[in-house]
Amino acid sequence: MWLLKYNKFIAIAALWIPLVLLGLSPQKERQAQERFEKVFRELLTRYVAEINPEKLSNHAISSLLADLDPYSEYILKENEYRLDVLTKGQYGGIGLKLGRQNDTLVVITPMAGSPAEQRGIRPGDRIIKIDSVWTRDLSTHQAAQMVRGPAGEPVALLIKRYGVNEPLVFHLIREIIRVEDITYSGLVSGRVGYVKLASFSRYTAIHLEQEIHRLQQSGMTAFILDLRGNPGGLLHAALETADLFLPQNEMILETRGRLPSANKVYHTKRRPVLPETPMVVLMDGGSASASEIVGGILQDLDRAVVLGSRTFGKGLVQTVYPVDEKAILKLTTAKYYLPSGRLIQKAVYGEGLIREDDDLVDSLDYLTRQGRHVKGGGGIRPDVEVAPLLVDRYERQLWQQGLFFQFAVQYVNSHDDLILPFHATDSEVEAFRDWLGDQGYEYATDFTNWLDKSLSLVDTTVSVSASIVDLLERARDLASVMEQEAFDANYDRIRLGIEREVAAVIGGTSARFAAGMREDLVLEEALSLLRQPGAVTAILHGETVARSVRAD
Repeated sequence: MWLLKYNKFIAIAALWIPLVLLGLSPQKERQAQERFEKVFRELLTRYVAEINPEKLSNHAISSLLADLDPYSEYILKENEYRLDVLTKGQYGGIGLKLGRQNDTLVVITPMAGSPAEQRGIRPGDRIIKIDSVWTRDLSTHQAAQMVRGPAGEPVALLIKRYGVNEPLVFHLIREIIRVEDITYSGLVSGRVGYVKLASFSRYTAIHLEQEIHRLQQSGMTAFILDLRGNPGGLLHAALETADLFLPQNEMILETRGRLPSANKVYHTKRRPVLPETPMVVLMDGGSASASEIVGGILQDLDRAVVLGSRTFGKGLVQTVYPVDEKAILKLTTAKYYLPSGRLIQKAVYGEGLIREDDDLVDSLDYLTRQGRHVKGGGGIRPDVEVAPLLVDRYERQLWQQGLFFQFAVQYVNSHDDLILPFHATDSEVEAFRDWLGDQGYEYATDFTNWLDKSLSLVDTTVSVSASIVDLLERARDLASVMEQEAFDANYDRIRLGIEREVAAVIGGTSARFAAGMREDLVLEEALSLLRQPGAVTAILHGETVARSVRAD
């Protein structure tokens, strides 16, 4: 029986076949393959406990890839929907964004127009059961797999809603859900067009072109493309996006690998939609892969000013190969090179493996089309560096524990007359303070951690233990004072957090983003730059322009 399952293990051996093409002698390749197969056979026949051949082969393949780079991946067919989201730009499901809070699966938001929204599922709804499966021990990844499936098939959700005593049952029919690649679009600060791009999937360039036309019809005179936090996606989607802003037949990207098929040069294929409008691209450490390709191309060809902070630094090409009917292989096959010749990837190669080399970053100098100096060796360094606002430890804990969202859900459910834009008054901020107390929230600091540890170490068998415990508990009062001071120090940021999450519960992702724009320092700097006549052109010619100064 195990011989039938053993056929799957031959997929591992297939990884060695290209080595013949790359110069490894047939004899050494055959010896390596035979050695691998023999170890596998001995494990199955002689190991003290019975081994599942399929699980062993899956683990072995994944271990092989883990030693190569972070992006090569062995994907079982049951998880293939992750690729479908990119390659097809859609998936079968009900349109829910899920999260976990206090061991409960929670609806973050239903997508606009989805079956979930149409049937009345709300942000903050707690999903107790999916079909016949209780969700308590499910990860968000497992839950997402369960609610997705072929269009037309049913799925049932058992939901507990704040303010409703009895659980609610929703019977939904899965539909084709389109990926939200654009999470916000509109005019900001007068006639500056702004688009927030969240990913690069199959239809990204088409959707972006539609938004640009809409903004042009509204009188757009300058454009901001926000790629912050965009992890990338499909190469062709990135190239099609660059096409929208550059002249036809421009060389924009080159890929180089060990096999001839991996060596390609890409050019723009069409006339631009936005050829001359002043343009700024926003990027940060969360901008990776396809985002870096777009930002780097526009920087190298002096089409747009890149503003923000250094990008992630992923410049490796992955190609998908079928293994058998149960799995596919996503393998790194080449590296990306921008028009200036620089490499995006922040890592270098040694002995066939990828390792980090911080010394290489910014050590290589390249020139843009107009002769500006840009650095290579790791990610895209912006033309104008603007550090994002650092989040205080107290505020960060509130976000990490989902407390803004939980409060917003309860607040919206108890107020029927809320409209956007929502502005939180001092009374709402104080209500949030009181609500935190009711929830038993305690601000975790080094001091409170020390108190907890000290209490756990008290020897209750000795006579002075009661006095020690009393002393430590009185010290807890000091921690409470520290917590209130931290709340007051973050008062305005807490107000903004409430406004963002209430807006999200009422209007979804785009409403949340709109609510946070007024405190977005990076966006503010971009707008200030675009307000200065000729500033973008000056930077693209290597000149220095005045920076705005924010008065806090």
